Amino acid sequence: MKKKFINYISLLLGVVLLAPSLAFAQAGVDVNATVAAPAVSVKITAATELQRTRADKKIDRRNVALTAMIARITDLKRLNADAKASVSSSLSAQVSALTNLKAKIAADTDEATLKTDIKAVTDSYRIFVLVLPQGRIIIMSDTVVYIADAYLQLGAKLNARIGEAKAAGNNTAAVEASLTNLATKSNDAKTQAQASVDIIAALAPDGGDKAKMAANTKALLDARAKLKVSMDDLKAARAEAVKIMVALKTFKVSASGSASTTVAQ
Repeated sequence: MKKKFINYISLLLGVVLLAPSLAFAQAGVDVNATVAAPAVSVKITAATELQRTRADKKIDRRNVALTAMIARITDLKRLNADAKASVSSSLSAQVSALTNLKAKIAADTDEATLKTDIKAVTDSYRIFVLVLPQGRIIIMSDTVVYIADAYLQLGAKLNARIGEAKAAGNNTAAVEASLTNLATKSNDAKTQAQASVDIIAALAPDGGDKAKMAANTKALLDARAKLKVSMDDLKAARAEAVKIMVALKTFKVSASGSASTTVAQ
């Protein structure tokens, strides 16, 4: 009797132990399968949270600067409408991209992802070290061309005055040479200014590539060097214009010679 009772208990225990396996089998669950650990995002530290706040301010500062640059590009006097639209569109795209990045940084919940996005503010966009310098070169180039054209228009007026002085019997060889120099320097200023824009027009952020960053830096330096030459040309053109006007005051001219001349500042 005792043996039968023990066998009964053993059978009952076997059923109890087997029941869960049978239930899982009926449900299509592999009881031998390894259970994967749930994915856990890395907790964001207080230091990285501070970087998030700083990144937010950096993006705002860059977008303000880009918006101001777009307004200045729109007011350029010599850049044609298509070029203005192209440059403005490029700058506006940077604003949109930074705005989207700002939203992503605000929503990041993983430490590594947040750090990568924060780093992108400076590495992937290069607003202060590339994009805005590009815009400033374009603006300065446009200003140079505007002033150079003003000197060429002044040269045309001075040429008329020189013609009157020559017809009145004055020796105008020196002022004619100065007029030629004025035109040469003014045109070279325009050439150098356009060259500066051509150098930087196609530059794009380096994205952390050191070789590309070095190439961009060199291109910006070369463009600024071209602008320096163009501004020196303008100074030389202005000096020639002043020399011509001073000389014309000493010439004997007819009463009808009254062309108006002013020198661009």
